[in-house]
Amino acid sequence: MDDPRNVKDKAFINAAKHRLIEFLVENNYDRQISLKQLDAPTTKDYLHILMFLYNKIDPKFQLSQNIAEDVPAMFRRLRYPFNVSKSHLQAVGSPHAWPSLLASLVWIVELLQYEKQVEIAMMEDPESENPDKMFFDYLAKAYDSFLQGSDNDEYIEQELAQAFNAKNEATQEEVDRLNTANRKMEEEIEELSESKL
Repeated sequence: MDDPRNVKDKAFINAAKHRLIEFLVENNYDRQISLKQLDAPTTKDYLHILMFLYNKIDPKFQLSQNIAEDVPAMFRRLRYPFNVSKSHLQAVGSPHAWPSLLASLVWIVELLQYEKQVEIAMMEDPESENPDKMFFDYLAKAYDSFLQGSDNDEYIEQELAQAFNAKNEATQEEVDRLNTANRKMEEEIEELSESKL
């Protein structure tokens, strides 16, 4: 499958480099990193960044000596939807290889950021169906469907609509309950006011 992102576009590359550096710095990357370094990184630089990101998902994973086999296998395990070419891994910093490899790194960054957002949402209120979590679940199912090559995602959209409808109904029931309680209190206040007269 061809990557629909315009990975060779200069604006995409610059945005991807900034996003990657920002994530690495925020997460205490253990080496120096600069925009200039990401213009044409060495294989060693690429692998170090890749392992830093991948170890956030699987802390025990280590590369063997055969990176041409290991790296594509890593991306397949993550279900990266595009091919990571062995030839690109032989010339990481070259103009034809680097944009695709950079895009793959940014994809892992996005994956890690989504995972963190879901964890935060679950910690904030694990009992409630957080709309952000509901939408993230929808995106995860839709993405999985996309990876499976399915064009019919209506059932996923229906699940999301049903989840939001159920949440809306529960909210409306709570509003109705509070309105009823409010009316009763107003009646009690009115009765108390009249009895004092």
